[in-house]
Amino acid sequence: MLDDIIGSDNAHTVKQILGWVLLVAAGAILAKLVLVARSKHAAATEMMDVRLVRPIPTLVIGALGGLIVGMTSVGSGSLIIVMLMLLYPKLSSKEMVGTDLIQAIPLVGAAAIGHYLFGKLDMSIITSVLIGAVPAVMVGAHFSSTKADRYIRPVLVVVLTISALGLLDVPNRWLLAVTIVAIAVLAGLFVRLRRNEKRALAAADIAPPG
Repeated sequence: MLDDIIGSDNAHTVKQILGWVLLVAAGAILAKLVLVARSKHAAATEMMDVRLVRPIPTLVIGALGGLIVGMTSVGSGSLIIVMLMLLYPKLSSKEMVGTDLIQAIPLVGAAAIGHYLFGKLDMSIITSVLIGAVPAVMVGAHFSSTKADRYIRPVLVVVLTISALGLLDVPNRWLLAVTIVAIAVLAGLFVRLRRNEKRALAAADIAPPG
C-alpha cells in the first residue's frame, strides 16, 4: 500500500530512514544499560506517576505511529516503543512493553481493517503466522512481566537492531549471522546476571545482622 501512495522510490527511502532510527534507538538503549551498570543505580521498577503523563506529545506519537503503521506495517511495536522511551524516561521496561502491546491492539486492528477493505492480504499466510505467533507471544509476555529491566532491555536492543538491519536491506545471510551471535551473547549475559544474583543472595544470607 505504501508503494501505491508515495511511490516505490520514496517507500524505500522511508524504510531506510526507519531503519536508521531504530538502529540509533538500539544504540541509545545500550548506552543507557552501560551507564546504569557503571553507576550501580537500579533501573526504574515501580509504576510511573500518572501526573508525569504528557497527553499532547503522546497524542502526536500516536498520530505519527498510526500513519507509519498504516503505510508500512512498521512501528506498532519497535518504533512507538522507542518514542515512548524518549518521552517517558522514567517508564520501566515492564510498563513500556505492556503499554505498547495494549495500544497496538486497536492500532494494528484499524490498519488491518483498512488493508482488508482494499484486499491487500493473504489469509493462508496470516493463519500460519498466527499459529506460530500466538503461543510465542504468551511466552514472551510472561518473560517480560516477570523479569527485571536488566533482562528486558538487552532483548529490546537485539530486536531493534535486527529490525533495523532488515529495513536497511542487509542480506539475509548476514541477518541470520547477526541473529545467531545476538542469541549467543544474550544467553551468556543472562547466565552471568543469574550468577551475580545468586552470589548477591548468598552474600546477603551470610552477612551479619544490623
